[in-house]
Amino acid sequence: PEYQILYAEKLLLLPSPYLPNDYRATVQTPELATVPFPKDHPQVFCALHHVWKLDEQVFAIWMDLLRHAPESTLRLQECDIVAKEELRRFAEQRGIDPTRLIFNKKIGDYYEHITKLSHCALFLDAPKYNAHTSAGDA
Repeated sequence: PEYQILYAEKLLLLPSPYLPNDYRATVQTPELATVPFPKDHPQVFCALHHVWKLDEQVFAIWMDLLRHAPESTLRLQECDIVAKEELRRFAEQRGIDPTRLIFNKKIGDYYEHITKLSHCALFLDAPKYNAHTSAGDA
C-alpha cells in the first residue's frame, strides 16, 4: 500500500496469498479426493509441474523417497524424449526401476487434471521454482 503512489495502474491488493486460484469454484470435487487412501495401497507421488524446474539434488531426494516406499510410483508431467530418457537414466543410476516414473500427458480439461491429482498421495514440489498453480491445485 505504501508504494501505490509509484504506480499509474490501480492496484488490486490481496490478503496473504498471492496466487488466487481455487478449482472448487469451477469444477466439482473428484469423488476419489474425499476417500482416504487404503493403507495397503501403493503410494503415488506427483510432481506435475514442468520438469525443467527439477534439479539433480531435488530429484535425488525423490529417488530416495521411492527407495523407501518400494511399491510407489512418481508421476511427472509429459516432457520431450531427451528429458524423459535422462530422468529414467538418473533413476536407474540410483537403483530405482525407471518404469516407476510415469509421465502423464498434459490434459486440457481442468476437471480431468484435478481428478488426476486426486490419485496422488503426496504432491512433490521443486523448491527453486515452486509449482505455483499445480501445487495449489494439488
